Amino acid sequence: MDFIHGHMKILSQRRYKMLEISLENRKFKFNLVFYGKLNFILGDSGGHKSYLAEVALNYLDGLHRTKGVFRLDGKVLTQERILVFDNKNNLDSYIVKLQNIHNCVVIIDEFCKIHKERGFGRIIMESDNYFIFISRKVYGFLPVNVQSVYNLARNGRMITNVNAYSKFNERFFGDIRYILTEDSSGGRQFFVKNFPDIETCSSFVNKDGKKHSRDNSQLHNYLLQDINYGKDNILVVYDSSAYASFYPLLLEVLEECQKKHKKIKVLDWESFEAYLLALPVFNEVYGADDTHCQFNSVELLCESRLKELINYNKSSLPACFNRMLSCGSCQNFSTCQLKAKLDKADIISGVLKTINYK
Repeated sequence: MDFIHGHMKILSQRRYKMLEISLENRKFKFNLVFYGKLNFILGDSGGHKSYLAEVALNYLDGLHRTKGVFRLDGKVLTQERILVFDNKNNLDSYIVKLQNIHNCVVIIDEFCKIHKERGFGRIIMESDNYFIFISRKVYGFLPVNVQSVYNLARNGRMITNVNAYSKFNERFFGDIRYILTEDSSGGRQFFVKNFPDIETCSSFVNKDGKKHSRDNSQLHNYLLQDINYGKDNILVVYDSSAYASFYPLLLEVLEECQKKHKKIKVLDWESFEAYLLALPVFNEVYGADDTHCQFNSVELLCESRLKELINYNKSSLPACFNRMLSCGSCQNFSTCQLKAKLDKADIISGVLKTINYK
């Protein structure tokens, strides 16, 4: 399609893993693989996660018997592009370093003083570097992908990183009577307009007499409230692109749903924008390894890409993605580049086709 340009995916093109880290000393050998800008290594004391930062520092300091290599998109990084923030330097030095480096890999230990900086989240979000956070939990103020959270696993001398969380990846939804989504704008409107015979959650929730827009930090509470109100056969939709800090809370509520014999299905797409781009008309599929350090999440990457293609506005559903709409009734039809290319039957694609609706 001639109107798709710029970042068009070439599926046959060789794809490298985003970030590969190999470190070795006399005791252990770390072989780690990460994707995207924001990554977390979780674990309790004694799990070798802080030891990773120590070994990385030893490698950068050139200590005897410590060797390693960092690769980004298959290319070896020089040591000047690798930083380890521990608890030995003052806070100001860390802030200055982050503000003056670009396209580098930064490992931040859980005891680093930078966590005490009030604008820590803003600094990370505005930075164009790759981050590996060593922590006990995922920070709620960062949009971290569910699949970018890891534990360390040891097998003899070898230590690797394994996913702490995983997607549900359900492939058949069946009889859905209620759709619960954390999206209060375009994503929600997509379900309302394309599944008119199924009840979809409201745009807002009432709390303490005030209206609040839905957001992912409260999705688990919305689900708990809905099942207590008697709802069943629920499809829960969340953006896995930025949900990692709330994922354990959702799992707890899903266990409660199981105890109450509620039928719950989960759609964990990267984001609504990623779903739109994967439709046949665009056929562009994006994941965490496509974000690089320019985007904090797949959702933001895909939102930017849609704006290039169709002047996308996140707050509302583009008319062309309403399956019930006739193209001829659209006021932009005369200048639209999608007309005659968009098959309305393909709006409901993938696992969404398994939903039983009239």
